[in-house]
Amino acid sequence: MTSPAGAGLIRSVASRGTISVAIVGPASVVAGDVARFRAEVDGASTWVWLAPDGTAYPDAPELAITAVTPGEALIHLAAVASDGQTTQATLRLLVKSPAE
Repeated sequence: MTSPAGAGLIRSVASRGTISVAIVGPASVVAGDVARFRAEVDGASTWVWLAPDGTAYPDAPELAITAVTPGEALIHLAAVASDGQTTQATLRLLVKSPAE
């Protein structure tokens, strides 16, 4: 589920059992600019970001990416609890061309 998070940010939330994860970040960015995202994780023993280029960033509280190509980019945040339960949040980032 995605909802407004104030100050031009959105929050994408997923939960399952005792785990809750959320990605907080911008809904859009201009190609060439850096977009920053914050993880909100509860009930998980570990988590991992998956950037649009496929790079994994384990247990990082934040993720910063440089948007390259106009279009849609997906940011994923997956979490695992100590009992093996998993959940994943996905944020759809609109990458605008510099002329927009």
